[in-house]
Amino acid sequence: MKNSIQIKIQALLVSLAMLVLVINCHEKKKDNSSLAIGALLLNQAAAPTWSVTMTATLREASGANLAATNVVTLTNNTATTTTATDIKQSLVLSSGATNVQVFASTAAVGVFTISFTVSSASTPLRLAYTTLAAGGNADTVANYTVDAGSSTFTLIANDSDTTNLAQVSGLTSTGKTLTVSSIRTVKSGSYSLPNPTVGETLCDGTNASTPTVKSGTISAAETWSGAILLQGTVVADAPITVTAGTVIFGSRGSSLFIRGANKLTAIGTASNPICWTSSSKPGSRQPGDWGGIVTVGNSGTTRATAGSTEGTTPLSYGGGTTTPGTNNLELAYNIVEFGGNEVAPGDELNNISMYASNSILNYVQAHRGLDDQFEAWGGQITWSKMVATGGLDDDYDLDEGVKGTITNAIGHKYPSSCGGTVSTDPNGLEWDGVNSGSINGYGATTVTLNKFVLIGAGTTAGKGAMLREGTQATLTNGVFYDYTQGIDLRGGNSQTSALTATNVRMNSSASNFNAPSSSTTTASELTGVTRDLTALPIVSDAGINTESNCGFTATKPDYTLTSTAASALGAGDGATNFWSGWTVYRGR
Repeated sequence: MKNSIQIKIQALLVSLAMLVLVINCHEKKKDNSSLAIGALLLNQAAAPTWSVTMTATLREASGANLAATNVVTLTNNTATTTTATDIKQSLVLSSGATNVQVFASTAAVGVFTISFTVSSASTPLRLAYTTLAAGGNADTVANYTVDAGSSTFTLIANDSDTTNLAQVSGLTSTGKTLTVSSIRTVKSGSYSLPNPTVGETLCDGTNASTPTVKSGTISAAETWSGAILLQGTVVADAPITVTAGTVIFGSRGSSLFIRGANKLTAIGTASNPICWTSSSKPGSRQPGDWGGIVTVGNSGTTRATAGSTEGTTPLSYGGGTTTPGTNNLELAYNIVEFGGNEVAPGDELNNISMYASNSILNYVQAHRGLDDQFEAWGGQITWSKMVATGGLDDDYDLDEGVKGTITNAIGHKYPSSCGGTVSTDPNGLEWDGVNSGSINGYGATTVTLNKFVLIGAGTTAGKGAMLREGTQATLTNGVFYDYTQGIDLRGGNSQTSALTATNVRMNSSASNFNAPSSSTTTASELTGVTRDLTALPIVSDAGINTESNCGFTATKPDYTLTSTAASALGAGDGATNFWSGWTVYRGR
């Protein structure tokens, strides 16, 4: 039964459709507002699709564990085509490919998760298995060309029992054995969210008026309010101010680039935040639906010569500049979600990407990004009250000489059953000090993180913190939990990394790695880090991990530390429940 949010959305769509008809009947001239309405309706009222997330274990035909790493490729099972014509959008890897590596040598041997979208409630599918060709690079999926068998089945979506394993019908395999352990199917438009937060209500479009389309290059200062629809790569060569309560919808392939000393200023409030989200229908949104926010500033990096940003039209940044530069990004009470679409193979944007930028972020959430949640290359950061939830790669990724502080920060990984396959190394922190060993007078990444909670999802290769290539890190008063490795401190690029840790606690099962320079031959234990936590250290994850409900319940997470973990202080210290009321948690 649809809740009031869905009813309001449908009523809004009907009203907008009627308005389009009236406009088209009485006006023959070009009308940007009607085009914007039409564009939004295309996303909101499309034919139904089914988003599917399936976890399975691949074994040899005998039932033994895999003898070698395999690549699984997803296609339609039809006689006339070998392409996935009915698979509208594959989210199998952070690269967006239709294949995934299934490892033979990890703790979870042969286990993999795929997420994809089909356009029919009954779709024949095929999983093809290949192993590495002789002499091939094991890290390159394209080198897995030796046939190792396949499995075929029909996906039959059951809208009344969306996790029923019988939705995988007629499974047969050759060369391998496939066991499906879980499946979840979600029909587009099937969306029920009890007790939505202010942010969830805003992001789901119930307050959206007729959207204003933004595309191409913006050359004069603008103020955005109401509803905005981004189309394509939008480049701002002028300041942009976004008012509280504005919702910005990103269409597929869209992104916003802020260039040079021009500034994006978006200041919301706890009761009236600002949301940047996918233009797809609520309930059908996926990580990577759009490109996110990208700032390209004039601050320094460790690059001796200019580099190029990611994106459909790469822009140059850094190179020779060693000064802090002009502040070009200031956000308060902003939610940025479902960003990070791939614009070229291996070239993904993030929810928020900051190149040589001087940024001030307060009360900012990045949610369900396909790649990194927050990523910065060089520049200056002053970030506080930060929330990163449900991302598929790193939560806080800093590189090329970033300088500054992060205070009161949350990172929370979602289980793979919530959709989208995580990257091969989904870390809480991934900090790299320099670019190719060239410090260029700017100095390596030097950042202090104080008062934090970083919750993993038990992913085999996930680390609480990867600190390398000359990074100078200070971590104080926080917890890492449910990461297989707590902190990995290492050198690289002829640089020596350093960590000052004070009052940091993590799960007792986590390992640490401490080899800060390339000449270190024996890793040693980290000082200031205690591995003693045996239970979830926060008051509640709202069942996101413990029940795999993916944020679709009336309760919301409470990141306050439990009494057994309270000595670590955590994200809420001095800013109690700063995440409450305005943040979002639903998985799609």
